[in-house]
Amino acid sequence: MTTISAGGGPGVAGAPPADALTRESLVREVEGLRVALAGRTVTALATGIIAARLGVGTDVAWAVLRRASNTSNVKLRDVARVVVDRHDGVTRAGDDDVARAVAGVLASAVRGGGVPDRTGESATTFRHT
Repeated sequence: MTTISAGGGPGVAGAPPADALTRESLVREVEGLRVALAGRTVTALATGIIAARLGVGTDVAWAVLRRASNTSNVKLRDVARVVVDRHDGVTRAGDDDVARAVAGVLASAVRGGGVPDRTGESATTFRHT
């Protein structure tokens, strides 16, 4: 196993420094960063889709995503993926509950109830035109 010290040079064989990074840990870190970046991309797309469809700002669209995530007890990136998939006409098994949660939050907001924050108070209201 090759080690790389924090300074970028190779570690001493048999006695890597305490701050040495293994190739495997670097691979895991890169994979984690890729997953995070992909999650941010799909979340940004979903925010834009909701904002465009409702004619609202991205702050309201983001609140809709957050609320749908909390309502459905599904990670926000997975809720965002369902929004993007449905926009693209893709339906996956098991996504119906999440899609219903998103639709419910959207319907509530459009009826004038706003998008509730964590306390249950209406944090954002808008009119659908």
